[in-house]
Amino acid sequence: MTTPNVTINLRSSSNRVNPQDLSAIGCVFGYSSAGTRNQVATLGNLDACSAYGFGEGIEHAAEIGVQAGWPVYFCPVEGTQQAPSAVTKTPISAGVATLLYGSALAPGAAPPAGGLLYVAKTAGVSVVQVAGGANGVVVTGSVGAQVITITFSGATTNGAIATLVNADVTANLLVTASAVGGSGLPAVLASTSLDNGALTATALSAGVTIAIVYAGSGTALSIPAVVGSAVIINGATDANGLPASTATDIAAYLAANGGAGATAARLLLTLTAGGTGLGLAAAKATTALQFGSTGAATVAGTGTDAYTFKVRVLSSGTIGGSPAPAIEWSPDNGNTYSSRRLVPGTGIVALADNLLTTGITITFTGALEEGDVFTFAVAKPVVASADLLAALDAVIADTSRDFGFVATPTSCSRSLAAQINAKIQAVKTTRGLRCFLNTRGIAEGVPGETRAQWINALIADFDGFESVSGPLWVVAGRFSHISSYTGRTYTLGRPGVFAVAPLNPRAAMCSACSRDQPSPRNAASNCRTVCGGVAFRSLTSSGAGATHPASSPAAVDGTSGWLSSPVGIAHPARPCSGPATHPACTDRVDSRSAAIVETPHDGSSLRPGTTRKPARRFKPSLFQRMPLARVESIEPSAQHGP
Repeated sequence: MTTPNVTINLRSSSNRVNPQDLSAIGCVFGYSSAGTRNQVATLGNLDACSAYGFGEGIEHAAEIGVQAGWPVYFCPVEGTQQAPSAVTKTPISAGVATLLYGSALAPGAAPPAGGLLYVAKTAGVSVVQVAGGANGVVVTGSVGAQVITITFSGATTNGAIATLVNADVTANLLVTASAVGGSGLPAVLASTSLDNGALTATALSAGVTIAIVYAGSGTALSIPAVVGSAVIINGATDANGLPASTATDIAAYLAANGGAGATAARLLLTLTAGGTGLGLAAAKATTALQFGSTGAATVAGTGTDAYTFKVRVLSSGTIGGSPAPAIEWSPDNGNTYSSRRLVPGTGIVALADNLLTTGITITFTGALEEGDVFTFAVAKPVVASADLLAALDAVIADTSRDFGFVATPTSCSRSLAAQINAKIQAVKTTRGLRCFLNTRGIAEGVPGETRAQWINALIADFDGFESVSGPLWVVAGRFSHISSYTGRTYTLGRPGVFAVAPLNPRAAMCSACSRDQPSPRNAASNCRTVCGGVAFRSLTSSGAGATHPASSPAAVDGTSGWLSSPVGIAHPARPCSGPATHPACTDRVDSRSAAIVETPHDGSSLRPGTTRKPARRFKPSLFQRMPLARVESIEPSAQHGP
């Protein structure tokens, strides 16, 4: 049993003021689960963000405020929250043996042909047919060793005997009788144990089903191609269409047959014959084989954001019973977990805590076993292009607030980016805004898409895209980050324009001139060392031994990491304060190509050297790709290279 624990979430709500000028102040427009749509608001700290619920928009704004300083302006955008996927259970224990009860065939007297088929409903049952005397059914013995004795007269048919047996309350609890091959006359049957035709089936993975079918005349025993995890066994029949496969026949066929169906089925389940194995195997409707506990879960609601849920059972128990089972849940695929939660008698648990409300509830049934895991996902709310553009109109129209850039975490196609660009260009001389957008992520809206296919699709979509004078930039790629707002990791990745943690709120210092270099684009020199909206101090120059102080921030696992990103947006564009030329300083990194990342979304870590020669443009040293026209190509796990 897992020891109970207490999770303490600490979140700073201090109002750290952004120390930079107007160009450092941003306005985010994006989805949030609450707040008046298309109305700009001023956020002065994290507490102010809570009025807007959850979602990629408000989380984006909160992160910029925490990392670059407040205020941050925010405009909520309308969106449609999505329903979760089906739940997948990964049980902690292996398959549980399932007994498939056997049967017995009592051949009829000839002529005519036919017989009585008895199918067991429980173990430990034998059947006897005795000729002579009045028709009757008698059950003797104790549970697990019961005998059904059927007495019949010479003129009674198999159909009449079947009706007699099924009408007997005690016998009907033990077997089902049916006339097969025609309603001929019954014959004497010595005591026959139905257990000799039983099979024990054990699943080797979750979700396996089995069915045994008898059909046609002269049918051979076979296992057809397996679809998914459904195993179907076609039992053999004789010339009269009567079932003919024994339990041993079926078990041996599964274990040794080289056909594709049997080969695939062997990976899903095992079968063991019961008793002597020489009894007739009974037909069986599709039956789910238990794998692990009987606990199951369903989910409901709609998600406030994109989540990959993982729910773990911390202590065993039956829903509604005592002791109650306990769980913990994660919205970021197991990177962070909630505190321990007891499952109430209703089985319903809202996936929410003091930092995050996901909008999803999970309902448990059955008995949960410690170590069982339930997983499912929900896509981020869908934002219509018209709604995003309407919010941007509201942002541009709000002249009561001063800000230098706008950004949205909503994925943009070339068509949408062009529409946004037109609006930004229209106010270029009056507002002077810059705008930062993102393409869709890999497989976003294209299930099964590979990285290569994603790259090619974006290249084709944005081919020739241009924002005159460059007020709008589009970024391709995602990175992972611990949210300052929800305390969770963005395992699905957040857009490249998402602010990342700066080391220092002031500009980096160039050792060649000993002056601050705050400008992301310095026409007078090549010294450009900005990141995340503020300068960082961890680059190494390649020229004449001139170096910037190396103090690369640590990733969450203690390693240093770099990721190309356009988040150098919160930095004033003013001239370099140093000499007109810096011969010894050859760093050529601008605000679109240097940033700090804590960990890639695939769980791996970047491990570059302690010093790196920066690159003017993104260089994919880990992945091969082509930069798009006016689109910075970035990817988790990519790093700057020489």
